[in-house]
Amino acid sequence: MNWALMYNGAWDYSADTRGYTVGIFADLRMQRWSLRVAEALEPTTANGPTLDWRVAENRGNIVEGERRFNLLRNPGALRVLGYANLDDGGTFRRAMLPNGTTDLAATRRNGTLKYGFGLNFEQAITRNIGVFSRYGWPDGKTEAWAFTQIDRSLTGGVSLGGGIWRRKADRIGVAAVRNYLSGVQRTFLAAGGLGFIIGDGRQDHYRPESIAEAYYAWQMLRFFTVSVDYQHVQNPAYNADRGPVYVYSLRLHLQR
Repeated sequence: MNWALMYNGAWDYSADTRGYTVGIFADLRMQRWSLRVAEALEPTTANGPTLDWRVAENRGNIVEGERRFNLLRNPGALRVLGYANLDDGGTFRRAMLPNGTTDLAATRRNGTLKYGFGLNFEQAITRNIGVFSRYGWPDGKTEAWAFTQIDRSLTGGVSLGGGIWRRKADRIGVAAVRNYLSGVQRTFLAAGGLGFIIGDGRQDHYRPESIAEAYYAWQMLRFFTVSVDYQHVQNPAYNADRGPVYVYSLRLHLQR
């Protein structure tokens, strides 16, 4: 099955602007269990293009445990992710000044801790039907440094294999995600604070951000697949005064 509709956006994973990093990784794999640990470089600035090699002060520390199982003879998996990032980040509460303005940059310190966890559940219902759900939670006190501004995220979806309609290589996927900000970050934004993604200025009408996505992957030829994707975004950037936004995309995949 294809589970990759929506990523756990609440994990502020260590990477540069393009999503690349440098690190070390270890994977212990047993019959039904896996344990993975990694340390990776953080960017020098929020979502910046340059990696920070001062690993004694700033780095990403990640651990993930996986339990594989069979439910009614159908495969499934549960994964638990934990991370503790050290970076040159700022903290929202300290960034709110007595005069009603904000200054996040002044609160940035090397070694600032941002931590969180994620849960991921996957289960095949039949040979051609699978479901998944994900939950992400960071501390919500410190600014996002590498990925995006999400403090809580809940995702669920269904993946269908084309064997149901006699096209074994085709796939359909449908998913939805609900994203939230922590109370202190909402207060920071309402006071005019700016993050590296959200920059509305004095955000007065906060609402959770909701996204629905659907795609169809059609194997046109044995080595050529065309995928069409649609996304509906409600309250983009947590602002009820914006949107909705509609996103359409086309993907061509050639593989011999």
